[in-house]
Amino acid sequence: MRVQPLSQAWHAKFGSAAALLYTGASRSDDTRERAAFPRGCRPLTTGKACIPMLNEQQIRYFHSFGYLLLEGLLAEDVSDISAAFDAVMQDPDNGATQLDYANGDRLMVPAIAEHHPVLRALKSDPRITSIPDSLIGSQWEYAESSGDVMDCETTWHRDVYHSPLTQFHIKLLMYLDPLTASTGALRVLPGTHYYQDRYVKDVLSGQGFPDRMEEVFGVAAHQLPGVPIATTPGDVIVLNFRTVHASFCGAGTRRLLNMNYREPASSGAEQAN
Repeated sequence: MRVQPLSQAWHAKFGSAAALLYTGASRSDDTRERAAFPRGCRPLTTGKACIPMLNEQQIRYFHSFGYLLLEGLLAEDVSDISAAFDAVMQDPDNGATQLDYANGDRLMVPAIAEHHPVLRALKSDPRITSIPDSLIGSQWEYAESSGDVMDCETTWHRDVYHSPLTQFHIKLLMYLDPLTASTGALRVLPGTHYYQDRYVKDVLSGQGFPDRMEEVFGVAAHQLPGVPIATTPGDVIVLNFRTVHASFCGAGTRRLLNMNYREPASSGAEQAN
């Protein structure tokens, strides 16, 4: 059992255009080479298939609001991905860490992609790698993966672990169960990835603990004006590490596969700011 790098539906949509790829020995005529591809695509290497890229609107949306939902990106392979995820989670030698929250538990397996060939294949799947290609650039670095089974809520926070603020990081979240606002879907506070802004500093003054949120803002944490992102298995949420996010109303378990990417450490200031 393995994940096909490109789905049949993708080939049906782009295959004929990809066949028109300019195959000259030189790549100097960039205009001629790219003309064979539909908008939103670029050749990975000369003579190879067209790789779908995020379009200008999607890139602008991500950089403006700090998140992006890609619906159905892995839909054709989600049953294999889900089965591989479950197999790793049930393995007694998976290196899992049990995290206890006030309102439930969270089981986390670090580097989950290294535990199963189906998950490992995602690291080089063009549907996945085209995302950091589009948002970070061709010099992106793969950071890590993790798998979580959650039966808890997570209050508002941003991701900072092993990710300096001056280095641009993105997270790809793949929920393997259908989720809505009432069943634990991810919620975001759009624009909070601009972490040096006064608005964000005010928001962060109450982050981390639900009672702290109520003390600062006078309302319960789940009442802050966040955007819930309803998802179906096969969807991918792309999140800037600095975007403040949370999950509430998480009745029952939720399975989450994460894959993280970053710009090279030498790139300097974070691209989103």
